[in-house]
Amino acid sequence: MRLWGRVMHFACQHRNGFTLIEVMVVVVIIAILAGMMGVAVNSAKEKARQTDCMSNLRQLGTAIVTYRADNRGRNPPWLSKLYPTYIDDTRVYVCRSDKARGVGNCRPADVPRLSASYDETILNDYDSSSDGKNPDVKANSYMYEFSAASCPWTVDGEPATWNEWKENQLAKGDENNDHLPYSSSRMPIVRCYHHTKYGKIRAYGKAGAGSPSPQPITLNVAYAGNVIISPLWWEGALEPGEE
Repeated sequence: MRLWGRVMHFACQHRNGFTLIEVMVVVVIIAILAGMMGVAVNSAKEKARQTDCMSNLRQLGTAIVTYRADNRGRNPPWLSKLYPTYIDDTRVYVCRSDKARGVGNCRPADVPRLSASYDETILNDYDSSSDGKNPDVKANSYMYEFSAASCPWTVDGEPATWNEWKENQLAKGDENNDHLPYSSSRMPIVRCYHHTKYGKIRAYGKAGAGSPSPQPITLNVAYAGNVIISPLWWEGALEPGEE
């Protein structure tokens, strides 16, 4: 017993710190926990920004429907025309996930393009000679698909604005849905592209795609005024019953 006691006493005297391996293990564990905490915090912040964005979109949707009711079914030529009669706060036009804070292109350059960029619909400094934007709205994060901008396509062989072409698409459909009318609660009228990195939804990525796959999300106001989550190519959203 005396010998064992001396051994234990000797061990305790020399066990007065951590080994290098133990320190490294602790550092690695702390780094992993810090990383997990950072991801959780960033995810919570983005969820808050998405909630705020959807609030903006609801206000825009309500304003557009009200404008339409006051103007014999016509849509506003530009989102900015809703201010100040239908939107009383210009901050509604800016998504908190928009790094540019509503200046310049409302579709970020790193968001995948399905076809041409259609700058006339996404550049905030684009103007129309017949019905210009409201200069009091100096920032806008949202793409307005039914604008007064000239469209590269025609309607019944005649030049058309984006509003005229989209109204025709809504009423008559296109090759993506067998030329059947689109649902007004499904077709986007206002779109936000600033959350594509933070979520995915199963959908078709492009026309003729063989099977659905996870696609980046967009937040949208549908023509009917409701807020919806859609893939980048909104026509590729799955039908009820599809997996």
